[in-house]
Amino acid sequence: MNKFLILIIIGIFLIPISSIIPSLGGLWYSQYISLSICLFFGIALFLWNFNKTLAIFDIICILSAFLITNLNSRAIILLFNLNFGCLGVYLLSKFNQQQRQVIIRSIFILFLLQYLWLILQANNISIPINIKGRHIDITFKSIYDINKKELVAFSASPDQLGTFFALTLPVALYIHPLFALLSLAGIFISKSAFAFISGISGGLIYFYFIRKKIFKILLILILPIFLLFYFKYADKLTSADFKTRGGVWKYAIQSTLKGNINIEHFGNNITIKTNSLYGYGLGKFLLYFPFVPQKSNHFNFATEKFNHAHNDYIEIFFELGIIGIISLIALLTNFFKNFISAKKSKELIMLFSCLVVYLLNSSGNFLSQIAVSGMLLMIYYGMFKGAMRENGQTTASC
Repeated sequence: MNKFLILIIIGIFLIPISSIIPSLGGLWYSQYISLSICLFFGIALFLWNFNKTLAIFDIICILSAFLITNLNSRAIILLFNLNFGCLGVYLLSKFNQQQRQVIIRSIFILFLLQYLWLILQANNISIPINIKGRHIDITFKSIYDINKKELVAFSASPDQLGTFFALTLPVALYIHPLFALLSLAGIFISKSAFAFISGISGGLIYFYFIRKKIFKILLILILPIFLLFYFKYADKLTSADFKTRGGVWKYAIQSTLKGNINIEHFGNNITIKTNSLYGYGLGKFLLYFPFVPQKSNHFNFATEKFNHAHNDYIEIFFELGIIGIISLIALLTNFFKNFISAKKSKELIMLFSCLVVYLLNSSGNFLSQIAVSGMLLMIYYGMFKGAMRENGQTTASC
């Protein structure tokens, strides 16, 4: 029997009858949640023939939200983002090369607009406008905190500014190598070490496949100078920086493996238990970690509060457990495996480089839950799949 037909038949009975489940809230809310779950599973089934490893990861997220988190609002929002993002990847994969070129050039225009905004912000420039007789001055300051003297353009924080320029560095190289200098300058301004390392790595990967002679020159002569200059003048990392994030990462991993985490809530000490196989549930890192005792775990929140792990892999491990991280590894393994065996066009290499930048940067910043970086991931991966399809790589697992 057709799998979609089975799902529809299940939904016909499940959605009305779910109103008797008290844990899901009121009658209508319970039915709405049941309808959403059926739709999410429908998307996962649709993805199965397109990308099996992506579909498996999606199913694990759906089950985690439904069975572990009791479908809290944050889990539902994440499911909507994930599933519509997956559908976006599928639709983008159907675009031909000419259509993909339009998208690539649109991203490059966005890159230039970001840089223009950065220049205006650096010079504290105001642009007067008049709307129906009302005079308004648009001042280009930090949109995250107008009192901070940070250059962030529309990225809201220095780390996300660096992330944006790192993610678009291979695109700049693709348009013309000289534009990469603007990307590097933007990363320097952001003072984001992980953005710098990931951006440089993406650029090197691009040159390795496009121009190996330039790659060797960059690797031997230019790269050491860049590294020395950046970490001496732009981002002077201290042991405290590593200690703070390292402490959070270590505690998140240990809490998942042990299957329990201690939090303080309104003066009460609470121990939350789980199973390391499936973790604490989709979206739970943000709900638990702000309440983890700081002093007893030697966390230093003097400069930063860790609502996120600033490491997407550890956050996924905490929320989805061993099963979730294994499914992610399978997805990434197939991604690299298929690229290695593919016919490598200039466009495919650029898209692969962008995705590698994303994967590397995710180990030191939180990207997947930020709208702009999440959008770029969807676009790059969708176009990567489309380029693979045109190159004769049609496997459903890449």
